[in-house]
Amino acid sequence: MVAVGGMLPAAADAQPVVSASGLRVPPPRDSLRRDSLRRDSLPRPRGQRFYTRLPYGSESQFNPISELFNEGFNDLVLYSTDMKLFGQPYGASWNNLMGNLRNVRGVVRFYGWNRVMRNELLPLTGARDGGQWLLNYTDHMLGNGMVSVRLEEWYAQHGYPAPLALSVLTMYGAHLLNEVVERPGRTSVDPLADLLVFDPLGMLLFRLDRVQRAFSGPVRMTVWSGQPVLTMPTGAIENAFTEFVTSVPVPLTRQWRAFV
Repeated sequence: MVAVGGMLPAAADAQPVVSASGLRVPPPRDSLRRDSLRRDSLPRPRGQRFYTRLPYGSESQFNPISELFNEGFNDLVLYSTDMKLFGQPYGASWNNLMGNLRNVRGVVRFYGWNRVMRNELLPLTGARDGGQWLLNYTDHMLGNGMVSVRLEEWYAQHGYPAPLALSVLTMYGAHLLNEVVERPGRTSVDPLADLLVFDPLGMLLFRLDRVQRAFSGPVRMTVWSGQPVLTMPTGAIENAFTEFVTSVPVPLTRQWRAFV
């Protein structure tokens, strides 16, 4: 999906106007727009690049628990006809996943080293031939790398000790739940590429200051998360999803951004 949208005015940053009678009135709309453009052009300080405690929108709902549910049950909600939270084959899926992780060499040999390189690790195949590398690079490396920093910033801004360690634990909890919900087979190579290569690579990549600045300036990456709901009496989980969004300024304009 590609769309174009305008920026929200930074109402909190604009200064009110005091009238002759002493009453405080809202600033003019042009002032709000100029303030929004000024703030959007400034580089974000480290520690506030991907989480800024906005009191509205999906960011106001973001926290470690929502991250676990949204990423963990993303595939169950979007791709499964059975969205019941209870009654899923969690045990069998967990055993299969652990079996794959304990037998990496055997699983890769079964799948084929050449197919692993072409489909999972290197951009050498298209959608009809495999092409899993596209999701690995965009979702697991870039998207989840960014969310790992967002979580670290959330923990730090809420006063938790060791925010980096807590971020890594939360991310891997969400990753493991996501792989279990996907119901891996006994010889599934995809979770190996996700958990052992691209997830840790994304976390390491986004610890580089230049990478954080690259995706928090004019080019901005963020995440749109759902608001998970458990419906009763069916026990189905609804509206749990994760969408990664990257936006860039539209040339020759001052207040429009394109996003994908």
